[in-house]
Amino acid sequence: MMKRWIVWILIALCGLVSCTKEIKFRGEETEPKLVVYSLARVGEPLEVQVSQSVFFLASESLSDFSEDLDPAMGTLQLFVNDNPVPRTFTWVKEEFAGNDDDGNAVYEPAPAAPLYYVSDYVPAEGDRLRLVVSFPGFDPVTATASVPHCTTLTVDSASGHPLSDDPSSLYGGSYTVHDLTLTLQRGNDPECFYGIRPYVTVKYPGEDAWDTALRLESDDIIFQGNGDQTSQLAVLFGGDDVDKIIPQAKIPAEAYTFRCRFSDQALPPWVFEDADVSYYLEFTTMPRDLYYYRMSLSKLSGDSSFSIFSEAAVIYSNVVGGFGCFTACSSVKIPIDL
Repeated sequence: MMKRWIVWILIALCGLVSCTKEIKFRGEETEPKLVVYSLARVGEPLEVQVSQSVFFLASESLSDFSEDLDPAMGTLQLFVNDNPVPRTFTWVKEEFAGNDDDGNAVYEPAPAAPLYYVSDYVPAEGDRLRLVVSFPGFDPVTATASVPHCTTLTVDSASGHPLSDDPSSLYGGSYTVHDLTLTLQRGNDPECFYGIRPYVTVKYPGEDAWDTALRLESDDIIFQGNGDQTSQLAVLFGGDDVDKIIPQAKIPAEAYTFRCRFSDQALPPWVFEDADVSYYLEFTTMPRDLYYYRMSLSKLSGDSSFSIFSEAAVIYSNVVGGFGCFTACSSVKIPIDL
């Protein structure tokens, strides 16, 4: 009996004792580099975000490095179609922080890092862009982007059918599934990727309208594939999380007709009783860089889930001399007559 108690005591002591061993990192410690992100949208002023990288074992946080990036010392130079743009970027000292109780916009001082710059240059379809960013103490970085021409997408037909008592419905009860037949024309650019996101617009009397992204689904073969395939079509599934992208093989003809669907089960039933509801598609034409960048974000959100036990996900970068992504897109809203 005494031996049994001794065994249990030893097991308990082993559970209370931990052993750690410090392993010195012998790899290469990378120096901080400039990180530049910018998405040139047709019809909107160009915005650029600048920060710096931090070695993953550094004891300091990113905010501790903010003083190294003095906005007054940085230089941002933009070239459009090989011609320098004779305009300067403006450092945004404040950022939108929400609305007060009366609905007025509230602005607060922007954090020191990252830095936000806005130019009065507005991208146009077909523009070829080159961005050069330099700060004292860092290697200058360069990046290029081509603004795609927006491809034509038409809604050939749209219809809806109700579903009732679906246990997967967020609010229970019934909701409507909307079926679409769409035709995608081959674009003018030699290679483009595309994004489709359905939206619902809700407008209550006397209030501002608000939009909500819905989930697009399809059984068509053009939505099949995986992230390792090179494709000319990508569909972005709208929602609150990072966009998920599903690619497929190249469009086989000058035009391709396919079917897809979306539902309004994310909306409470009483919305349709008190508000005006309308739908539209946001159709985006994007280059390879934006497609690859969003694919990497999707992998980070879906596969890694920000867990320390998951495989590392590499975020796509096309910036020379640093990190980040400089790319462009063209978007159009297509109303859906239901």
